[in-house]
Amino acid sequence: MKISESNVNLVQQAYGKEVEAAKPPEVNKEEANVDAVQKSGDTVSLSQDARDIQLAKDAVEEAPEVREEVVQDLKKEVDNGSYKVDSNQVADKMVGANIDEIV
Repeated sequence: MKISESNVNLVQQAYGKEVEAAKPPEVNKEEANVDAVQKSGDTVSLSQDARDIQLAKDAVEEAPEVREEVVQDLKKEVDNGSYKVDSNQVADKMVGANIDEIV
């Protein structure tokens, strides 16, 4: 059998009609979910742990990304020369970061 473009088109058309006929009717999922819940009487109950996690998540989302008062205090210290860098803390942080990468 020789396959030509017209044969391919006929097969695609026939297959497309079968697929369309086999599709279930579209249902609004939101309405179906509401109907199912109303019929079954199902309810959702969150545990105390889940509520605590949600409360913590909300608090983190509400917290500012930058604490402006801390930034302003540090800027003042740098500007007037009173900000001191603890070289031991810097070294510990640098070594700690490298150890984490090695391990």
